[in-house]
Amino acid sequence: MSKISHETMDKYVDGKLVKKGKEQNSGEMKYYWWKADEKNMGHQIQSTLNFIKTHQSTRIEQLTASTRLYGNSSAFNFIGPALSKSASSAATTSSNRISFNLCAAVVDTMVSKIAKNKVVPQFVTNGGVWGMQKKAEQLTKFLEGCFHAHDVHKKSVDMFRDGCVWGTGILKIFRDYEDIAVERIFPHQMLVDEIEAMSCNPRQMHEVRMVDRDILLDMFSDADEEIIETIKNAAPTSAVDLGAVGTAADILTVTESYHLKSGPDATDGVKVICLGDNVLHKEEWKHDYFPYVMFNYSKRLLGFWGQGAVERLQNLQGEINRGMITIQRSHWMMAGPKIAIDMSSKIATQHLNNEVGSIIHYADKPPMYLTPPIIQGEVYSWVDSLIAKGFQQEGVSQLAASSLKPAGVDSGAALRTYDQIGDDRLLFIAQEMERLILEIGQRMIDVAKGIYKEKHTFKVVFPQSKFMESIDWKDIKLKDDEYVLKSYPTSELPEEPAGRLQYIQEQMQAGLISPRAGRKLMSNPDIEMSDKLANAPEQLIEKIIEEMLEEDGEYTPPEPYYDLGLAKSIALQYYNYASLNNCPEDRLEMLRQFMSQVDDLTGVNAPPPEQPVMPMAAPEQTPTSNLIPNVAGGIQ
Repeated sequence: MSKISHETMDKYVDGKLVKKGKEQNSGEMKYYWWKADEKNMGHQIQSTLNFIKTHQSTRIEQLTASTRLYGNSSAFNFIGPALSKSASSAATTSSNRISFNLCAAVVDTMVSKIAKNKVVPQFVTNGGVWGMQKKAEQLTKFLEGCFHAHDVHKKSVDMFRDGCVWGTGILKIFRDYEDIAVERIFPHQMLVDEIEAMSCNPRQMHEVRMVDRDILLDMFSDADEEIIETIKNAAPTSAVDLGAVGTAADILTVTESYHLKSGPDATDGVKVICLGDNVLHKEEWKHDYFPYVMFNYSKRLLGFWGQGAVERLQNLQGEINRGMITIQRSHWMMAGPKIAIDMSSKIATQHLNNEVGSIIHYADKPPMYLTPPIIQGEVYSWVDSLIAKGFQQEGVSQLAASSLKPAGVDSGAALRTYDQIGDDRLLFIAQEMERLILEIGQRMIDVAKGIYKEKHTFKVVFPQSKFMESIDWKDIKLKDDEYVLKSYPTSELPEEPAGRLQYIQEQMQAGLISPRAGRKLMSNPDIEMSDKLANAPEQLIEKIIEEMLEEDGEYTPPEPYYDLGLAKSIALQYYNYASLNNCPEDRLEMLRQFMSQVDDLTGVNAPPPEQPVMPMAAPEQTPTSNLIPNVAGGIQ
């Protein structure tokens, strides 16, 4: 017989409750799946997921509502039955109601404003010498190659849009066989204990996703036969789990659960992949972060998930919809003229037709044609004010949403100032996106390190303007404390013709482009190509010198067709910079040889020309005078 605990019993005095006993916690409520053995771990994870789903149904409803508001379509929630309204006829796009989609207009405008800036990550060494600085430059190229190969810019824009619509946008950076993978993840797929994440970062996170059976078999082709048989014999995902919509594909529901380690030396970090209650894969998770990069549009005061622009606008959107429906019904009912006929008058209604010049016979009173107003003007003003309030609330210009500029803002300087004012309103959102791009870069480097540690090689192709450069991680291998990752957003040039022409004029006035090039750009304002041509001589010389300064670089002599004055100036700057940072002597000797040959081509080292010897003139005869005797030529 179990021991009775008096702490859990209520205490009564004279029939009145004076002390409430402590609640007894059931063992079933302790979902410590990371502490369970592998036999029971799958069941504990599924119990944890069911517990979180039960207590987060409101979040799933909001995700579905936001999806419908943005795109007027239903959405599968991927982790349970969808809202019944999402499958109803009223939620279909074929509805004959008219509306103004404020949510889509605001979100799409914000996406276009943020997407026009590409964030360029750059690595800067922390007190490094020449070799470390060259490795940092290679690391920058390495990361740019990773971004280009996996289209990180486009996927980051998708992440930003997801954050605007659903509150949180997610990208997953992980190892896919022998390469890095960057994948968009829907917030519907993620589960987090809200109580644990109320005011701090959660220690566990779960991803629930649908995977094709054949793909799952390929992923675990090297696993034990028992795991392969489990995948082959698993029941496909039910229609309820797919959002009450069936599928013709053979899909299985797979969960991927993470628990972070409790401290630097702790070993309770774990990653588990489950198919139902069956554990397919388990490994130690050594990182102090999850493999997900998350963008929150608006951080809530409490809780883990962000609040999207659609959720913030949904009340205004609902009122706009009601106003538009009222306007639509008024047009249907009141747009046509009305005819008033007195009951005592004798009028044949057949005479009231569309014929030109028709004759209407009547007695006593003629018919009266009425054209009442369709709807009061205040209704239109009310709807317009709601739309304006929505744009104002999220800091988005209605003119920007319509690709229009304010009246009177015509000069290039004025247009740039107007764009700057609009960008300032989204400053913190843009800074958060820049931070996330750097975080994506750091995650990709961590994955590359893991692949290199196992395979001893990992190469990335860096796209140059005219050629492709292959960069191997073994040539970099900088430690985390040897570099700092910084971001540099690159903005596009002015889009308006007036703005581009103003920019050209400023470039001419500053002496950055010649008047001849300026006149050419006035007719064909391709400023980017003009800059490339103008910078080509300098970039060519820098490329030659940097290749010589590499560890196994070869010497390249200058050619007389180079801008030799510029070559000497750039080479001298590189020589001073390399000497200051302890560049190897053989590299410096190449620079000295390069500068010496430039001097030879420009004639600096040529000896001064010899002065020609002028022939001496024949001496003239001494002049004589007949006024002096005994002198030649004189009087005898």
